[in-house]
Amino acid sequence: MDLLTSSIKDFVAATASKEPTPGGGAIAALTAATVSIQQAYKDAANVPLEIGLISYEIFELAHVAATKGNQNLITDGIIAAINARAAVKAAFLNVRINISGIKDESYVAQLKEQMDRIESELDEKEAAILALYK
Repeated sequence: MDLLTSSIKDFVAATASKEPTPGGGAIAALTAATVSIQQAYKDAANVPLEIGLISYEIFELAHVAATKGNQNLITDGIIAAINARAAVKAAFLNVRINISGIKDESYVAQLKEQMDRIESELDEKEAAILALYK
């Protein structure tokens, strides 16, 4: 078996057959590579997730700016809320794309639940801040 030209599927099939194949070291390397790839998918999802979570926190700051700041700058708080909503939505879209390769179903479910909960609040939070300007 030529490891450089074989697919992982062919390699796994060969190890299950009576054909002479590389031993446990090669299997361990394949397992480590698979674990590393899964971790890379998780890392790729966590970066935009963190951006979305931080962007979500902007709603509180936008509300403070719009209600307690200089009233000549109320629109700055409102615009911050509009931009925060867009940033959360964009970040979470990236997360949803990046989790498509993750095999850990409970991890994926946890991320989806967290994003769904936050996204369900976005319109209301933005509308509350927009309503401050009449």
